[in-house]
Amino acid sequence: MTLLPERPEVGSWMPDAVRVPDPEHERERRLRRWKARTAQWRALELAEEVFGPGVEASLEGDIGPDPFRGLVRLAVPFDGLERHRRREGIFTESAGRDVVLRELPLVFVFEPIPAERHRPSPSAAECR
Repeated sequence: MTLLPERPEVGSWMPDAVRVPDPEHERERRLRRWKARTAQWRALELAEEVFGPGVEASLEGDIGPDPFRGLVRLAVPFDGLERHRRREGIFTESAGRDVVLRELPLVFVFEPIPAERHRPSPSAAECR
C-alpha cells in the first residue's frame, strides 16, 4: 500500500499564483485598526461628557480601506426621548468638531440604556 501517489505533474496541483503576504499591506491594516480604536476611545470620552457616566462603546465590523471606517455602538443612559435627542445632537455636533473623530469617518449608533438598568461604570478618565 502506498500512502503517496506517484509524483504529480507540475501544473496539476499548484495554484496559478502563489500569494505572498505584503508586509506594507499588513502594516496599513494594523494602522487603520489602531486609528479606529483611538476614535472609539475618544467617542467614549465625549459621550461620557454629554450623557454622563455609564456609557459603553464598542467598535463593530471590519475596518476597511474605503472611506467608511467602521461603526461605533454607544450604549448611553436614557431618561426620556427629548433629552436623549438633544444629547445625541450635542454629541454629533461635538464629534464633527473633534480633531480625532473628524479625521476618521465613523457611524455612531446610540443604544439607550433604560434608567432602571443603568449602573454607572468607571468613566474613561478614571480608567487612565
